[in-house]
Amino acid sequence: MKELASFSGTHRTSAAVRDRGRPELWAQWLPPGLSFVAGFVDTASFVGLFGLFIAHITGNFVVIGASMVHSGPGIIAKVLVIPVFIATIACVRLLAIRLRARKLSVVRTLLSLEAIFLFVFLASGVLLGPFYDADSTFAVLTGMAAAVAMAFQNAAMRDSLGHIHPTTLMTGNITQAVMDLVDLACRVGDKHHRETMRRRTRRLAFSLGAFTLGCLLSASGLLFLGFWCLIFPIGVTIVVAAAPESSTRHAT
Repeated sequence: MKELASFSGTHRTSAAVRDRGRPELWAQWLPPGLSFVAGFVDTASFVGLFGLFIAHITGNFVVIGASMVHSGPGIIAKVLVIPVFIATIACVRLLAIRLRARKLSVVRTLLSLEAIFLFVFLASGVLLGPFYDADSTFAVLTGMAAAVAMAFQNAAMRDSLGHIHPTTLMTGNITQAVMDLVDLACRVGDKHHRETMRRRTRRLAFSLGAFTLGCLLSASGLLFLGFWCLIFPIGVTIVVAAAPESSTRHAT
């Protein structure tokens, strides 16, 4: 009996260790996964929708400003996407407040909605495209579906995943990584501080690599598969949304 009890206790302990390890494993891949999605979708919209930015929306300000000097296609979508993005963020914030009041998962809900709107983006591109007029109604509506999808990811990062480095804007991540590498080379700080910088640099490198991979695969995917290639970021978003709830708290 003692041996049986000992075996049972050991089995429960090992199972508990595995269960604790799962959220940590998910947490390691959550930021790179979302970075891959952002790079993929932003490239797809930029290439397939005449230079429309939907992951880092402020890029459209640059394009709008440039169009005042050099006229270009798609100005309607680039202007309209900004209020659509803002309105979506406001609605998401209200939704998050209601979800917390009912003790429901905010991250899982927002990422699930992102996957749904990414599918709308895919379906619109496949059924209504290819687009030859950037200002056509169908092209503009397709772009708005993509913008709403990425608004959910941006809102999730700010609302519930603020402890994670950005997954849609890589400029700040590159800045932090370079600063950390310089500090490590100059041996700034004590041993604990340098180890923290090493871990952070490693995490940033994974996300930067995933974002870059998403951009490259999106460009080649559009060339060979058209908007069907969006099935890849949709799949990644679904997987991330299905992650254990505790993994979003462990992710850094």
